[in-house]
Amino acid sequence: MDTKVFETLSALNVNEHTEKRRDNSGNELTYLSWPWAVQMMTKAYPDWSYEVVRNENGLPYVYDPLTGYMVWTRVTAGGETKEMWLPVMDGGNRAMKAEPYVVHTKYKEITVQAATMFDINKAVMRCLVKNLAMFGLGLYIYAGEDLPDVEQTEETVAPAKKEAKKSAKKEDPGEIPFMNDDKISMDERKSMFAFAGEVLGDARDTTIKQWFAEMGIVSSATMTRAQYNDVLEKLREVSGKTA
Repeated sequence: MDTKVFETLSALNVNEHTEKRRDNSGNELTYLSWPWAVQMMTKAYPDWSYEVVRNENGLPYVYDPLTGYMVWTRVTAGGETKEMWLPVMDGGNRAMKAEPYVVHTKYKEITVQAATMFDINKAVMRCLVKNLAMFGLGLYIYAGEDLPDVEQTEETVAPAKKEAKKSAKKEDPGEIPFMNDDKISMDERKSMFAFAGEVLGDARDTTIKQWFAEMGIVSSATMTRAQYNDVLEKLREVSGKTA
């Protein structure tokens, strides 16, 4: 596959088109709305295509009495085809079957209703969005992240630049006290990139990528606190020279 496809799509910020829902267990899940996923994919790669895999009877699912329904899709983009699958599930992420069945938990019995064509249709479209994530679109959502990595397109970094220009004063996020897990929070990463935008301007992306390569940083999502502080120190040095 052309690596530019993944680089382009994985850098897109799709947060504006996501929905948050709670399942029956109270867990909050994030979904990318399929109409927006299709629209963004089409804008980026107009010649992409997809296929809903059908069984021998032409139906868009396979079924096993023991395990339930499963749907499949195939997406082609950048000269490569990737396949994805998804079980048909109820609101508690339990597999749905042709007949209702009872799940016994420690506290109660839960009846899982039989799947309908509406449930299968929803699963197919969710499967398609998951399939597109294999090409990079919204992949960071499945990784539990709130924003794509630093390798962003001009369209996605523009809002950050506008926010930076609102303030004439360069705001340094400062060094954050050491945390036991040595993991940088999303707010810290956002502050670092905003500070970098103020200091470096249009050269932010290329400069940060160069620094990351020199420091051995794979991505902002995996950087250590020491690496984070090193980047801030470089930004302070540049800020001092341009002040």
